[in-house]
Amino acid sequence: MKKYSLHLCDDHPILACSLAELLGKEPFVQSVNVSHHFEALVSALETSSIDLLLLDVSFKGVTIFEILGKIKTTFPDVKSYYLQIMNCRTYYLRPENFK
Repeated sequence: MKKYSLHLCDDHPILACSLAELLGKEPFVQSVNVSHHFEALVSALETSSIDLLLLDVSFKGVTIFEILGKIKTTFPDVKSYYLQIMNCRTYYLRPENFK
């Protein structure tokens, strides 16, 4: 079975680390890295090999559209999904750039 390198970016550290821990236990996951803001995400994308990116949709100072635009143009091979978390429930998980 192929294993994937995941990166989770969410500005809520407890949620991000908890989700990363759960994902890390899955047999298809090679590694899970976490960042908590856009600048750290860009740095991780520049220095790491990431197969799948999971993003929160709300960040201070930058919109999800700016983030996805940067990812699509600069890192076109990274598959991105974004999450909307409200009241501790996932309302949707929407694929972006998935072929």
